[in-house]
Amino acid sequence: MAEKRETIQGRLQKMVWSRLVILVATGVVLFASGMLLSVVITNQKHVEENRKLLVSIVSEVYEKSVGFLLGEQVSSQCRDSLLCGRAPDRLRYLLYEQNAVSPITGNLVLNDKERNIVFNSFSEDEWNQYRNVYNKAICDNAFRMEDREVYTSVYYLSGDYSEYVFSRPIQAEGKVIGYVNLYLSGADWAKQLAVSNFEGIITDQTGRVIYSSRRSFLSHANKFFPEKESGTVYLGGERYWILGGELLGGQVKVYSLVYDPVNGSLFAIGSVIILFMGIGWFWLALSMTRAMAASNGAAVKKLVSEMDIIAHRDPEHRISKDTNDEFADIGVQINHMLDSIQELNRHNTELLQLKRTAEINQLTAQLNPHFLYNTLENLRNSLVFDPARADRMILNLTGILRYCIDDRQEETVFGEDMKYLDRYLDIQKCRYGERFGYEISLEEECYSCKVPKLILQPIVENSIKHGFKNKMDLHIWIDGYVQEGILHLSVTDDGTGMSLEEVEELNSHIWDGDSSGGHIGLKNIARRLFLQYGRESGIFIRDLEGEGLQVVVNIAQTEMS
Repeated sequence: MAEKRETIQGRLQKMVWSRLVILVATGVVLFASGMLLSVVITNQKHVEENRKLLVSIVSEVYEKSVGFLLGEQVSSQCRDSLLCGRAPDRLRYLLYEQNAVSPITGNLVLNDKERNIVFNSFSEDEWNQYRNVYNKAICDNAFRMEDREVYTSVYYLSGDYSEYVFSRPIQAEGKVIGYVNLYLSGADWAKQLAVSNFEGIITDQTGRVIYSSRRSFLSHANKFFPEKESGTVYLGGERYWILGGELLGGQVKVYSLVYDPVNGSLFAIGSVIILFMGIGWFWLALSMTRAMAASNGAAVKKLVSEMDIIAHRDPEHRISKDTNDEFADIGVQINHMLDSIQELNRHNTELLQLKRTAEINQLTAQLNPHFLYNTLENLRNSLVFDPARADRMILNLTGILRYCIDDRQEETVFGEDMKYLDRYLDIQKCRYGERFGYEISLEEECYSCKVPKLILQPIVENSIKHGFKNKMDLHIWIDGYVQEGILHLSVTDDGTGMSLEEVEELNSHIWDGDSSGGHIGLKNIARRLFLQYGRESGIFIRDLEGEGLQVVVNIAQTEMS
């Protein structure tokens, strides 16, 4: 029993049903993935913008603080106070100017080399014994720094804020004579970063916190060591998106944080919505596919019927369909394809006829009685007076005859074809002697080009035939080069040539394919080149104004060997 064929309508409905199930499942997955990706992209954008703000403020504060301590005015005033015992009142004014331009205000402490305080801008309430001990420790650490280097540290006792401390030794004549320490207010960081809607933490290279937007992020030792510096972390029981990194040569670390809560309910609600939407899509698509399948099935049947007429009854029949849809476009394309196939058949038939004509003409040209008679006559004389020349002519003639009757290939490389043209020219040289001369100038690239077999021989023979009509001597030049994928060959003689009118008429007939009149060989060669190698290939005749005639042959190379 023959297997029942499945209709387009049934196959289309089955395809839509299966794909709707995949569509709904994919929609749920894409929704969840899209929500997750959206959250990741948004968090990454916010955390990067927040980090830029933190980096900008930290870099500005660091540069202004270091510049202040290393400034000539502060250095000079500190040396005067330590060496000459002058009152350091001007330090207070310099600190006032610094606080006016710096985002973070600070207090200044000047110490002599024994760590005794010479100048202190802190109030009595702010200065205590613990800070005093810390201040001496800062001086001890700054002792190891060079004159133009600054030591940084973090001071924290209790409360919500730390103080970022800058310290440098004061030297005179290469010896340390004291220390100047700048304490930056921790409260000012919060004021500067109030413009940010997100959290941030600033630490030194050891993890000691310079600033934190929330104390809950930190350990009891005022240090911060996140489990990772990018991605999600849990701090104080909440989830955050974090992005951290070093700056100022590793002396400071900046962490930007964005609150990233888990919204599982949102994903669940979205998935349920997509599921119900999918059910609605299913019923809607079901009714649509039934109507579409019926319409498309009828159109396909019409196309099949038309194709059956073309295949079995009338090859000239063309599909007629006025539905103005894709099936009508298919019909138009099929008609174009059929027209192209018929044109290609005519094209190939003409090419085969021209090839056959060209082969017959070439074989006849080599075997015409006049050529053989003259060659054999020269052989007879040479056998008596010049056996070596006779032997050479016999070898050349034998090679030419074998090459002509070898029909195993219609196309060859130009270098192979030139071997047999050389033999032909050598026979003509033996025949005419000093009256005939020729020169061959071909670029190396020409020898690997594909050409029709014996492409130049009839042209050279034509030049000899007509060139000797009104002249005793004849010279032929054969030149060739390759440019932009086209092999350009030319055969030039110094015979009497042709009139300009004759050349123009011949060129026009060669290119329009007119086979009437004379020069049938040239016309067949030109037409064959056009059909086989394309529009850029053919023959062109050029008159040299009484100094001879030139035949130019162009052969497009679709693939260089």
